[in-house]
Amino acid sequence: MKICARTAVVVAVVGAAATLAAPASALPAFTTAAKTGPVVGTSSKLVKVTVGHHAAFDRVVFRFTGGRPGWNTHFVARPTQDGSGAPVSVIGSRYLQMSFFPSGAPNFNYLWRVTPRFRTLKQVRSTGDFEAVVSMTAGLRYKAPYRVFGLTSPYRIVVDFRH
Repeated sequence: MKICARTAVVVAVVGAAATLAAPASALPAFTTAAKTGPVVGTSSKLVKVTVGHHAAFDRVVFRFTGGRPGWNTHFVARPTQDGSGAPVSVIGSRYLQMSFFPSGAPNFNYLWRVTPRFRTLKQVRSTGDFEAVVSMTAGLRYKAPYRVFGLTSPYRIVVDFRH
């Protein structure tokens, strides 16, 4: 019995480790194509934007409360303000427009702006909070392949830019 019990524990631990490792292998591929993602929950509000530099990619994490909005991302020739279409200055030579819906941003009277000047990611800047769509633009050094995926607990949308 003891041998069987120990074997069961080892199998359970190995199985748990395999389960934890599975999400990393399930990440989407890096491409330059437009991407979309589903809504999870309702009434999302953007509350935090963070960035990080990793060996193979630069990362932006958008944190939401109340749910995770859907997303639409694509490269644009130049950043513009939602609603007015006025040009917005963003550091970089290529621009990825990221729209989150339905969503809002509390206190959007100020502009979200993060300027890490990483290898690939130069700046992330808000470009709108209009008709339940929050828009952000990433300024990049070049048209980098990227991936987007959503997480829960807390609700987040992650955008990685490959070097």
